[in-house]
Amino acid sequence: MPLPLTLLNWFAPDLLARWNWPPGTPEVAVSSISLMAALLLAALALAAICALLTTLLAYHLLYCYCLKRICEKAGHPPGILVWFPILNHFPQLAAAKLPAWMFLLYLVPLVSLGIAIFNWVKLCEVRGQPGALGILYLVPFGRIGLAAFLAFTD
Repeated sequence: MPLPLTLLNWFAPDLLARWNWPPGTPEVAVSSISLMAALLLAALALAAICALLTTLLAYHLLYCYCLKRICEKAGHPPGILVWFPILNHFPQLAAAKLPAWMFLLYLVPLVSLGIAIFNWVKLCEVRGQPGALGILYLVPFGRIGLAAFLAFTD
């Protein structure tokens, strides 16, 4: 029996009987407990997905707010582009006093990593911090930490 049918038999055996599967499909005793287990599993999966999406949205909003503050402190008006993914590179480049055409380098694989580090090094220097802090971009969650540090320090 294919794996999906086996899982369906295990979680909700009464569904096979209700769906009028053809003869030869293994029948399992009808049980409301297994249906409840399937519904509980689906509810837990939905809750996990909602929690993940909420966390990602909070991360994005915090990062964009930090980028907005960095642009303001660098003397560049952030505008509305700071809140949109990918487009927020334009205010970031302007705050780092780099040309806007460098955005095209973000579209090249592997080159984009070097440009991102270079951009953050320039942002650190514009904010009066050591440029070596731009290397934190490579550390997991270093990007949000670096953005918060540059946004909330004087």
